[in-house]
Amino acid sequence: MEIQKKKFIYKQDRKSFTVIPYPVNDTISHYQNVEGISDEFSIKKVDLVWGPNKMSIPIPDFMSIYKEHMVAPFFVF
Repeated sequence: MEIQKKKFIYKQDRKSFTVIPYPVNDTISHYQNVEGISDEFSIKKVDLVWGPNKMSIPIPDFMSIYKEHMVAPFFVF
């Protein structure tokens, strides 16, 4: 479940939703030496827990950028 860009999972034992834990307690050198996931099972498991490693950035059309730049000098006055 995702609410306000935060992911939650349902814990059967607690019968409640909790925030997905991120691995942040290791040393910096551990994270620097990690080489990623190689087997298909782990990739699917990670994808189910945290979701795809994608970022969607909408590209504005020309007219919206043009209008924004045309009225920009008026903000000074």
